[in-house]
Amino acid sequence: MQKNLDFYKMRQYNNYISIANYRNAKIIMNGEITMKMRKRVLSILCASIFAASMAVPSISAADIPVTPGVSVTLQSQKTCMMPQNMTDFVRAEYQKYPNSKYWAGGNVNHWTSSPSSTYNYYTPDFLCSSGMRYDSSGNQLGVFGYYAISTYSMRRSAGFASKLQADYFQTDSFIQCNLSRSSNRIKFDDNTTYTPRIGDVIKFYDNGGFSIFITNVNGSTISYVDCDADGNCKINWSNTANMSDLNVHGHRYVDYVQRPMMVGDVNGDTFIDAKDQTELFYIQLNEPTVVYNRKYRDAAADITRDGIISILDGPTLQQVIAGTNTRQYGYLYE
Repeated sequence: MQKNLDFYKMRQYNNYISIANYRNAKIIMNGEITMKMRKRVLSILCASIFAASMAVPSISAADIPVTPGVSVTLQSQKTCMMPQNMTDFVRAEYQKYPNSKYWAGGNVNHWTSSPSSTYNYYTPDFLCSSGMRYDSSGNQLGVFGYYAISTYSMRRSAGFASKLQADYFQTDSFIQCNLSRSSNRIKFDDNTTYTPRIGDVIKFYDNGGFSIFITNVNGSTISYVDCDADGNCKINWSNTANMSDLNVHGHRYVDYVQRPMMVGDVNGDTFIDAKDQTELFYIQLNEPTVVYNRKYRDAAADITRDGIISILDGPTLQQVIAGTNTRQYGYLYE
């Protein structure tokens, strides 16, 4: 059993060397891995293997204690991406916030039968305004909060969409990633195309601003719920739009997409992919990219959920990316 564990960790070393080649700006010289880097990687692996061989449940030299303060929802990522789960949610929320009523009156969980001058305000527990950002050359500028906003009250369409999002994902902590529009293409800061997900909140900045909560994605067509298209916070559950020429009540210019923070999204860009493996590698070498909120970064990087960031998180993250890990992972919240 121990030999299998040692072999697995040495194989992980080879995987990390591949990742190192992928991020060669800092650790590759003349096409070869530097001796300093090789020694650092080997020291991490040897420390982990030694700790495992001694069967001591203490933190090894390679392990990083997770900064406390962030928990994980019972609502899983896989469940939330199931259309039927959203259908059931919409059915329940429709009863809570009836169509053609008004999200107003001073209580976020209630509505009024007629327009009211008393707005409802929704305030998230934590909001990373912009999430992952890139400069004009495509270099990462920050992780988990270029601007970290802990108290930011939203009202009207933005408040209603965010309240629905919080109810659906069971978290009040979100990342906002910048979007821009080039002709009919909507893209992120790194120039990749935005593909909508159920549960997304899209914010528009033109014509006074407007926000929507996406309830279904069918090809290029999205279904969404909003309030305030009439200027009086009237709720409307029956809306559709085409992503090829997105136009929501006359709003066309997108500002950002808002998404919950996920276990496994180590670099804070709202995706779980090979870039997160790279970031995890650098965290374990104590050379992460710029971080503005470490407790959320740590919670996202602790894939094994054992309270430490260790060499074991890498293989587990690989399984998550490959879809071979059967464990249910949730969303982060304070």
